[in-house]
Amino acid sequence: MLSKLTIAQRIWLLAVVTMTIFAATYIFETFQKRDDLLEAKKDRLIRLAETAHSVLRGYAERADNGEFSVAEAQAGAIAVIRKLRYQDGQYFWLNDMTPRVVMHPIKPELDGQEVGGLEDKKGKRLYSEFVRVVRKDGAGFVDYYWTRPKGAAAGDANALFPKLSYVKGFKPWGWILGTGVYIDDIDAEFQQELTNHAMFLAAVLALLIALSWLISRSIILPLRATATAMHEISAGDGDLTVRMNAEGHDELADLADGFNGFAAKVQATVVQVGVFGGQLTGSAETMAAVTTQANLSLATHQEETHQVAAAVHELSATVQEVAQNAAEAA
Repeated sequence: MLSKLTIAQRIWLLAVVTMTIFAATYIFETFQKRDDLLEAKKDRLIRLAETAHSVLRGYAERADNGEFSVAEAQAGAIAVIRKLRYQDGQYFWLNDMTPRVVMHPIKPELDGQEVGGLEDKKGKRLYSEFVRVVRKDGAGFVDYYWTRPKGAAAGDANALFPKLSYVKGFKPWGWILGTGVYIDDIDAEFQQELTNHAMFLAAVLALLIALSWLISRSIILPLRATATAMHEISAGDGDLTVRMNAEGHDELADLADGFNGFAAKVQATVVQVGVFGGQLTGSAETMAAVTTQANLSLATHQEETHQVAAAVHELSATVQEVAQNAAEAA
């Protein structure tokens, strides 16, 4: 499968897979951090509720010891818990299993009110849910919408925000103690973390893209140059004096060095063949000159032979004529 892809495509494929895995892991960790933030808030709520719950236990024990009546102990516990604050005015409230509000420091108008039908903007009967959780598990978390202490940031005291509360029952008096944090605070912190992480992730991805581009060029350009030179040589049109850049200690440097050695040997062979060809041409020309000279000599000898033959013939004729004349004279 990979053999069907170019080297550049393989490098970018590797880069894309790496970036995808890195981004997915980073995004997962970011959302996991949100869950961790929420769990940290839950742990803190439990510890805070236990602190306030210890106030109830302390006053109940003092009532059991006869130091206070139950009513006096309850009034004392309510007075202490009403003043407890943490984290920008967060508070504790008390209600019973009816449910009826025993004490609410932010909305004192609810004190003594039966609130089983009280709903948030999503239609959840939150106090009835407090009672259900305590009856089932003795303690637990409930999410709903509620007003902020001292009103919303925009100044609207009736604005509702998502809230997560921890409620725990106090069986001796049939009460439920609760406290909570606003989820939008966690979401705001999460959004800030997400923004910071997204900026960091974008910077890392940009760096990976740049490195992938540089690495791709450092591999592809030398390979293309070498391949082009070899194709030109194989086609007979190559410049045998061209040499590849063999600097470095990687495989591409080895390839360039090997190509340069090959080109040098081919160049030397071509030069040697040219020299031999020149020598052969010179020898052929010499042989042609010798042959021509031999032909000229042969022609000269033939001409002389013809002249000698003519002279002999002429002498023979003269001798015959002398002999004939001598015969006639006799």
